Amino acid sequence: MSAAMSAEAKLKAAVVDRLFSSRIMDHDAVLVSELTVDNWAHRTDLVLANGRLWGFELKSERDSLARLPAQITSFSQHFEKFVLVVDEKFANRAEQLIKETSGTGLWVSTGNGKLIEKIRPSFRPLAKSNSISLMTVAELRKFLSKNGYRNIKDCKRAVLIELARCMTSKALADGARTAIKERFRKIHLDFIHQRTIGGSLSALPTLTRTTKKLVLAAPIRQSKMDMSLYPPIPKDHPNLIEAPSGPVIARVKS
Repeated sequence: MSAAMSAEAKLKAAVVDRLFSSRIMDHDAVLVSELTVDNWAHRTDLVLANGRLWGFELKSERDSLARLPAQITSFSQHFEKFVLVVDEKFANRAEQLIKETSGTGLWVSTGNGKLIEKIRPSFRPLAKSNSISLMTVAELRKFLSKNGYRNIKDCKRAVLIELARCMTSKALADGARTAIKERFRKIHLDFIHQRTIGGSLSALPTLTRTTKKLVLAAPIRQSKMDMSLYPPIPKDHPNLIEAPSGPVIARVKS
């Protein structure tokens, strides 16, 4: 492992340990390493999906801040809470950069490896398009099906995206969070097991292990389509119930 990779790994392990020692981690939380967002434009160092979707961008002492302004802009739009974690030598510059983006948190790593929270992150609701972009095509189909849409098995991504735009922002954010948890839960659980054996640093390769390449629902240009082919849930449907994410059709037990 190179010195640069070692510095980044140690910083990531420190962030993981802080999350586990805080109330942020719960039994349903899932950690993800290096999640690509923004139509493959940026890769987040660490993601936490619990009741919110957290993104963490890490800058160790051996990193450069050249790409940081664009990363801050992107990650603050694709995560409900975003935290920038930097080595203390970057603290002043990082604080200046995040002033231009409201809600971004700042953690600083000191010389002894301790993390200090300089600025607490605040919640920022996700735009519909950003929530949709976090879901794969299969996850979009599953999400729409659970919310009452039918005849979508063979729909292409463009059609699924247009249908998803009809859902509420909250429902889409909940759907994105659930999709990420389900997609990465097995890797997360494997990491937890390895962490109990050798600690966070030695277990990191388990967390960064990837499976097959995923096809995300990238943004598309607005186009006209016949929405009558995919009617919304009728308000007088006999099985309509109010779920936390909005109205859904309850499944009939056979």
